[in-house]
Amino acid sequence: MVHEQTDKLRTVIEAGDVAGVREWLVTTDHAETCVVVHDGRELHPVHFICDRIFADQLDHDRGVALAQDMIDRDLHLDWRHPDNNDSLLIGSISLGVAAVARRLIDAKVDPLARGLFDASAIYWAAIMGMPDVLQRLLPSEELYRRDTEFQCTPLGWAVEGALSPPRGSAGEAADCAKLLVQAGSEVEQIWKSSAKVQRDPALASALGL
Repeated sequence: MVHEQTDKLRTVIEAGDVAGVREWLVTTDHAETCVVVHDGRELHPVHFICDRIFADQLDHDRGVALAQDMIDRDLHLDWRHPDNNDSLLIGSISLGVAAVARRLIDAKVDPLARGLFDASAIYWAAIMGMPDVLQRLLPSEELYRRDTEFQCTPLGWAVEGALSPPRGSAGEAADCAKLLVQAGSEVEQIWKSSAKVQRDPALASALGL
């Protein structure tokens, strides 16, 4: 029965079936079946929705509507990814779905939860160029902390996002850098002397160069 319910949930999500998801929410024991099996992993349905949007397999607005219904029901929003410990908030940002990220922040999920590279949501909002999301994460005690993989602060992630935007980027990493500088982040010497930074007028301006 549990497998039938999880299979049904995956089917209605992939179909973008808002009514089907709402029916599942009303009729299912979420404690036992609040997962979608994808590539051998048990994923939270909100994460799966963001993954499908990122992969262009689900319409953005319809997917956001599906996620909203689940967030409204506080559906295990403290879930963590089985591989990298990413929170739902980190996942929604790294998969480029700012609208879901904003809704999770409004639902008061933990913005300081750390996942891959020991980075929290503000790092991912910076590199993914999402100033509207980043603004909601400020002020933050994370501004001077460095991740464990690149040894960078969130501002360093914004600089990288401006110079080499990752797939799914919203394209506004320079605006994120500006917000972080205004919030008190330190502009490091390596960026001041970087020709690549100097060739990016928006980024250079954001860093006060």
